[in-house]
Amino acid sequence: MYNELAVLGEEIDRVAGIVRRMSALPEGESEDQTIDVCELVRELLVLYRETLFDSRGITIETVLPTRAVRTTSDRNSIKQIILNLWKNASEALSRGERLKLSLTDDILHQGRHFCELRMEDNGPGMSEAVMSALHRSADDQLGARRGVGLSIVGALARRLEAPVSCRSKAGHGTMISLLLPTQDRAEPRDKNEAKPS
Repeated sequence: MYNELAVLGEEIDRVAGIVRRMSALPEGESEDQTIDVCELVRELLVLYRETLFDSRGITIETVLPTRAVRTTSDRNSIKQIILNLWKNASEALSRGERLKLSLTDDILHQGRHFCELRMEDNGPGMSEAVMSALHRSADDQLGARRGVGLSIVGALARRLEAPVSCRSKAGHGTMISLLLPTQDRAEPRDKNEAKPS
């Protein structure tokens, strides 16, 4: 388990470098594709649930729709956001504590449609200083290991135009919400979108 967590730590460091390079790319230069967020979460659970949660006695509760919930975005960025948040939760939670993962679509925010990926735990909570890492660059955090994962989450979310928010209080757990843009219902769907990949 230790070795696998060390690998995840190395991945976060690697992605910090990617985020720095991403900031130099022109806007819109990404590998957007249509993604079923439910399917992605389930795939990641198969790969990481045992290492990050089950082996540590942390309970995972999932509330996922049975139908597909699609976003047009960069799959690797969404995957990295989820893994960073799960790694943070795994390190913060103790045996017997719980992480709830839920996905809701049909969210209207500032006139645009989103799905909400929400992660809530009943762990020790985070300080305001740690939460603020969501809104600082990865470069600012590289000197201090703590908060690097959240700063990467924030940087990737900004790149995806995916609003992210956090509510936490010491001793009362943490909630992190990520809004992933979905296709506006008012716009006709692209004909190519329905084709299987």
